Amino acid sequence: GKAYFMGDNTWGQLCQGDFAQRTQAVAASLPNGADVVSAAAGHNHSILLGDDYSVWVCGRNTNGQLGIGTTANSPTLLPASIDTRFQPGSHPIYQAAAGASFSVFLSAFLEVFTCGDNTFSQLGLGFRGGGPILVPTPVPGLSEAGVIGVQAIAAGERHVLAVVGDNAPSVFAYGFGDNSFSQLGVESGGASVVSPTVIPVPTAGVVQMAAAGSYHSFFIDDAGVLFAFGANSHGQLGLGFTSTSVATPTPVSGPWATLPVVSASAGAETSSVVIGARLPSLDPIQMVTTAAPATQAAATTLLVNGGLSTAARPVTSGPIEFATTRTTSTGTTSTSTPSTGTSSTGTSSS
Repeated sequence: GKAYFMGDNTWGQLCQGDFAQRTQAVAASLPNGADVVSAAAGHNHSILLGDDYSVWVCGRNTNGQLGIGTTANSPTLLPASIDTRFQPGSHPIYQAAAGASFSVFLSAFLEVFTCGDNTFSQLGLGFRGGGPILVPTPVPGLSEAGVIGVQAIAAGERHVLAVVGDNAPSVFAYGFGDNSFSQLGVESGGASVVSPTVIPVPTAGVVQMAAAGSYHSFFIDDAGVLFAFGANSHGQLGLGFTSTSVATPTPVSGPWATLPVVSASAGAETSSVVIGARLPSLDPIQMVTTAAPATQAAATTLLVNGGLSTAARPVTSGPIEFATTRTTSTGTTSTSTPSTGTSSTGTSSS
């Protein structure tokens, strides 16, 4: 498959090798010949994922959001590989999300990496600011294989949501970054949240999906219940009223009655949901999630394989034909098979 772009190209975010605006869709292929299986769009940068788990970026890089190790090459006009940052085979990336000026990556080991602007602690590294982070960096607490097991990510303007699913009892999601409109669903007095923090979700089931708008957020549980929180000045949470913000995840009662919500998408001040008969699988390779609001791409739009990109690897027709083994700092080996997202740990012989 190819990625198709249209719209603003001021920073080369259409991956065409130039700065010309496009009013009709134009294709972008990966230099290594791999098929594009998903994409994510930030304000002025784009991320493409190949079916060989390669990771490619283009567009603005003044905050290090491309993860190429420098801000000097800004903008990047053609897809540039950042595979060396992930050591392919050790951290195969299958999901990406793009915020305003930062990027988030999720590996088949269920690890989370971030890079770019950290003005609002949106990288989750335990501190605020400190200059741009130029390479994808593991998020402490979410990047130890088999410890947490994040299965989906979503990036807002300046905040991140991470869905854990049922890997941690009674804990379904984490958030970090800007919380000025309670878009993280936790009490912080409006201050940024510097590290991954548990978001209390009042569900009797399991959270399966997240969507992040500029300053508002959604979760969907395995019963198809939609939870909304964050900015609500335009009624974007769908709760039947407007307010500056809603502090905690709140169930949304919509005209769909008892039918389940199967996906949600959040823009700057608008939202949409899809109602269906069944929820998608929580399998990390098969999950489809709106990880980046469409309006966060500013005036740039991406399409992949004929549909709007959801920044997640689509359903596969067969098992992924590799498993990877790595040695951890504790002297154990951890093996993961991406098609199942499971991991096992044993004593290293080395």
